[in-house]
Amino acid sequence: AELADRVVEALLTVGRQDPALAVRRADDLGLPQLAEAWSTAESGSRAAVLWRLHLLRTWLRFHGSEAATFYLAGRGMAPVEDVVAGVPEVASAADLGEVGERLLLAAYGGSFADAAERGAALLRVIASGQATIAGDDRRALRQAVQARESAELLAAGARAYRAEGYQ
Repeated sequence: AELADRVVEALLTVGRQDPALAVRRADDLGLPQLAEAWSTAESGSRAAVLWRLHLLRTWLRFHGSEAATFYLAGRGMAPVEDVVAGVPEVASAADLGEVGERLLLAAYGGSFADAAERGAALLRVIASGQATIAGDDRRALRQAVQARESAELLAAGARAYRAEGYQ
């Protein structure tokens, strides 16, 4: 937990001056190292939120077509979340990849709680679409539940961050 907090604090400090540099530094560390530091972080913590945002960004970048399909299928079931997520009206794979990038830049750049809330909204829409498309496919339904759980973790992190008096 102490290591996770130190890594988070260092990256957020860099990010306040240059969000893109903080994202590059996190990328230089790599997902395996971030996983070691953050994947078991307490739910709602800054480390847990950043871990989920990094995973979301990676998934959106490499599985953008799948994400766009789920997003478009879930959009009508979660209209408020659709607006909060900030995804273009006609969401392409590239658009979703860009949204993932912007979420991380915002989190490191000083809009931590807002980025967590937008990420949560995005995942709620995706989870709704995944569940709709899944039908009776148990594996796909489990993935939709996991997306929804990640959304709730991000939302809890935003609430905790604001409760700590940040923003």
